[in-house]
Amino acid sequence: MKVKSFDLKNFAKKYSAKFDLGSNTVLLSPDKIVSACESLKKDYGFDHLSNLTAVDYKDSIEIVYNIFSYSSIIMVNFKVRLDTEKPTVDSVSSVYPTANWQEREVYDFFGVRFNNHPDLRRLFLVDNFPGHPLRKKVKLEYDEEFILEDD
Repeated sequence: MKVKSFDLKNFAKKYSAKFDLGSNTVLLSPDKIVSACESLKKDYGFDHLSNLTAVDYKDSIEIVYNIFSYSSIIMVNFKVRLDTEKPTVDSVSSVYPTANWQEREVYDFFGVRFNNHPDLRRLFLVDNFPGHPLRKKVKLEYDEEFILEDD
């Protein structure tokens, strides 16, 4: 489906979200990310989640979603801001299957929990790795060895 007309600013208003024209980004409430992605895909033809990552700002963690329409060659950016103490947001893997491993990576490195994720476990680090190394509040001590064991 080719996007005939898409106004991200009006889309943001529909979700009571903040819109930043300079970065073409919508800051959504975490409880609206799944419905916004569903609408973006179904109603506007944005068919690919090209990137999902996180940024730790010490006082909050932002999840960044870059969503693309192949037919229209348009990208939009969503962000959700999470509490650093218990960073949790719903998974968008039911809407965009590419989110599966990307959410696992964010969980692994930042400790963000994705509700309803089909397989939320570490992706890169060993299971006994302490904490989440890309969190600003984490100080890693390297007095232990973490060795991947063969099965």
